[in-house]
Amino acid sequence: MNNIIPELSKFSAENKKNKPSSTLSSLWIKIEKHQKRNANFTKKRSKLFEQFKQQAQPAEQKLADAITAQVEHLIRFLSKKSLTDKQRNELLGWVSDDIDYLATHLFSEGIDVADLREQINTELTLLTESLDQAVDEESIVELANMLDEMFDGEMQFNREELIEIIKNPALIQEHVQRFHEKMNEEEIEKDDYSEEFDQGFEEDFDYQYNRSFSKRNSKEELGILEKLFKGSQLNKMYKRLAAKLHPDKESDATKKAIKHDLMQQLASARENKDVFTLLTLYHEHIDDDSFNFDAETLAAIEALLSKKVSELNAELKALKSADTPEAIVWEHFHGRSNKITTENIVIHAERLEDEVMSINQFIVSTSTLKALKTELNTRIKQRESSPFFNFDDDLESMLGVPF
Repeated sequence: MNNIIPELSKFSAENKKNKPSSTLSSLWIKIEKHQKRNANFTKKRSKLFEQFKQQAQPAEQKLADAITAQVEHLIRFLSKKSLTDKQRNELLGWVSDDIDYLATHLFSEGIDVADLREQINTELTLLTESLDQAVDEESIVELANMLDEMFDGEMQFNREELIEIIKNPALIQEHVQRFHEKMNEEEIEKDDYSEEFDQGFEEDFDYQYNRSFSKRNSKEELGILEKLFKGSQLNKMYKRLAAKLHPDKESDATKKAIKHDLMQQLASARENKDVFTLLTLYHEHIDDDSFNFDAETLAAIEALLSKKVSELNAELKALKSADTPEAIVWEHFHGRSNKITTENIVIHAERLEDEVMSINQFIVSTSTLKALKTELNTRIKQRESSPFFNFDDDLESMLGVPF
């Protein structure tokens, strides 16, 4: 491309006043810098991720294993009859939160989340079978009336569901959660509709206009690309590249394979109207400074290269904000220097080791149901110090569950 750029200045005096070649040269240099920048960032991000895996992932695995052991330890208490419904619900929420954490853990292996959930179901089934409550018709009717009042008639329960709730009061929490999710969804839909209505016809007109304008721009850009590739200058560049890069002209197998790949790039560039790739290939493989771009072609190429700059900036942003292990590690541990980065990882690993030790000590200290009840009561007290919901006292009295 260094051979092409100087020739871009060979225009009429009118064109020279706007220095089009200088603009194109600047864009090309910017693109090369952005490409190197993105490649360097990807390389540094991968290097940091490898460092993290070596220094911190073992501790991450230990923590996941410790949490798994804690979950299995707690699950075996779920079917204990002497737990109050409040304690059992607290315990169930505890193990469920831990399992959800394990399910989304990015740096552990060998954790069977589905098996842990199955263990919970087994214990709750044992509990239900052991209670074997006799459900009378009066209790069913009373519960139906309470639930109807509680949910303002928005939730309907059949007879089987009501019996299951009486036998296993913890199930009511699932219905409560579903009810609030439904209300939130309806509220969001209402807000969206209200906002759309308030903005009125003007916004709808703007949307349709902008959409039409965007389509028109895309068509115009496609038309420009079609014209560029049908024009004599880019067409000649393509033909010269195809002649030089054709693999049939090579007898050496290695060079033939290389040219085969280059020809595929060239063919793809022509098919996709990729001016940038065509110019890049020409710059790399043709030693020629004989091309003069006319003003119209130059303006079109400048616009396309400006778009390439924007795409490279968007690419870097995506690399930094991606929801991938590499991007997450970069976001949390990258520092202004290698020393700071290493310190961040070391501190993180030490914190994980402390958590593992704490979990192991907890498992040992709660080997009895009495000790676990004390822990559950403490957690309940802390959580209820600022309760989110206060439910019907009659329902709590009937089912023995706080709502």
